[in-house]
Amino acid sequence: MEVSPGVGILIWQIICLLVIGTVGFLVVRLLVVNNFPRKALPASSSWVSLPAYPISIFWHAEDARFIAEVPDLPGCVADGTTQVEALNNAAAVTAQWLETARELGRPIPAPSPRLRYA
Repeated sequence: MEVSPGVGILIWQIICLLVIGTVGFLVVRLLVVNNFPRKALPASSSWVSLPAYPISIFWHAEDARFIAEVPDLPGCVADGTTQVEALNNAAAVTAQWLETARELGRPIPAPSPRLRYA
């Protein structure tokens, strides 16, 4: 089992906090963490800017994929093998949906308020 480098630093920080207290923890954190920058995520796994519209994500067993739906925009649906991929795809499809509606002169519905219950 491979452990990411961030987990090792976190374990080291917890040990320092227990052994040498808060002041020592802060010193170690400033010295160790700031000198070992985290690896940058590849562009494919980074978050894209999300639209203001709510997005529903659910698992579709038949297709073995996550489905991301934007209920406020008819037909605006995307999918992905992971929740993050589905969310990123939904953001891209939402942008395309809005751009197409503007080009065709169609009305663009306002985003619905946040759901209180799911």
